[in-house]
Amino acid sequence: MDNLNVKGSGKADIIEVAGKHVNKIDGLDSINGKIGGKIPIKDFQEIRKASLHNVNENSLTLGKYTPTIEDGVANWGKAGPDSYIGRAGNDSMYFDLGSRWGEIQKKYDLTDDEMFEFFNVPALDEAVKSGKEIRFSHKPNLEQYKNSYLAQEWTYLQKEYGYSKLIQRGDVWYAIK
Repeated sequence: MDNLNVKGSGKADIIEVAGKHVNKIDGLDSINGKIGGKIPIKDFQEIRKASLHNVNENSLTLGKYTPTIEDGVANWGKAGPDSYIGRAGNDSMYFDLGSRWGEIQKKYDLTDDEMFEFFNVPALDEAVKSGKEIRFSHKPNLEQYKNSYLAQEWTYLQKEYGYSKLIQRGDVWYAIK
């Protein structure tokens, strides 16, 4: 590590690796002023703020997005009542970029894994660290969700925070340690 130079101390340390300034924002590497070397910090902070809804509530609702059905046709612009957004309502925090997801991914040339790491993970971390109850609108460990962000969120919560089971109450599943 001959090219590693640490400046400062504490949470805002700036590390120089091979001539690039690296620091952490929301647990993510900021390289030369860009998250992951791709998203300018200001843009990232604006996206994060816009993606979190009902942040002062005591729970985080995760799940699948389902559309409202109007006259037999799916309206993807309006969350259905069984969607995680519908189940969160105004009483639970939820994460949603809506139609901006694809725009953001394309604009910053992000992979699906980077989208998850840059946006889903910080929302999960924030919720757990602030003591929010974690709940799901759809049971995340079902076979039909095995390759979804929903399953990734459940796996992340298990590995990083020790959640071990899901308890159904009504139409939601609560994550339990």
